[in-house]
Amino acid sequence: MDIDTFFQKFFQEIKKITEFHLDYLKTNHFEFQHVDYIQLKRFIDTATNNLYNLEPHLLSGLLGKLYQDIKSLYEYYKTFKSSVKIPQIIFQKQYLSEINFYKESTLKLNVISEKMDKFRSNIESTESELKIYKTIPKNPEELSKYKQLKKRNVDAIYYFSQYKDEFIALKSKLIEFENQEKLEFFPKFKELKTKYLNNLEKILNTKMFYFDKLLWYEAQKSSNIQRFFDESNIKGDYSTKTFIKYYLKNIDISKANDSEWINYLTKILKGLE
Repeated sequence: MDIDTFFQKFFQEIKKITEFHLDYLKTNHFEFQHVDYIQLKRFIDTATNNLYNLEPHLLSGLLGKLYQDIKSLYEYYKTFKSSVKIPQIIFQKQYLSEINFYKESTLKLNVISEKMDKFRSNIESTESELKIYKTIPKNPEELSKYKQLKKRNVDAIYYFSQYKDEFIALKSKLIEFENQEKLEFFPKFKELKTKYLNNLEKILNTKMFYFDKLLWYEAQKSSNIQRFFDESNIKGDYSTKTFIKYYLKNIDISKANDSEWINYLTKILKGLE
């Protein structure tokens, strides 16, 4: 398998998904957004849950379908982003394992390694037995046993040396092959990963923008939500920006576990100013 064929297979699913959604958004004349609504998602989910508790019918119809669509896409986005986080693992475990030369050579290395272990064990065993002989025995029977041990030891050393040389030579070829493949693999992988993640983020940001607008459009029509805004003295239009300000105003800053949430809300509010 060559690199282009591997990438075609590896990125096949995300390519299909992004092309489908991009085509849908373009065909239906959605305006692509450049604001990082993915960063806003954590709060939009919070706002959606709060508003849904106030108005159980809020997520019916188009808004509900869009919510589920975004939820599914976002889960896929997180999974894919995590799966491409360490290219070295993909290169080593997925790409190289598909190449016949590499597979066959790796298998051969394992066989050679097992043989080396066998002869290493024979060397250690015979050397241990030879230690009992302080000198070359004169007794014919002991001398014969000594010679047999010596021969086994010399043979084991010889074959171990042969396999070791073979192992080193083949390992060197594999390393050279890997280094050569890396020169083409990693730049192409980075280019394609960036392309598809950017497309997926573009889709999510656009869908989340329209979801956010539709969410508050539907929310302002609910008498329950209107009552909540009035009773909570929430000033401003029905929007994520207004709701963030309300949250920041009512968070207990004395609680340490609220600090991360406060920093998050403050940061995204600045992005909406």
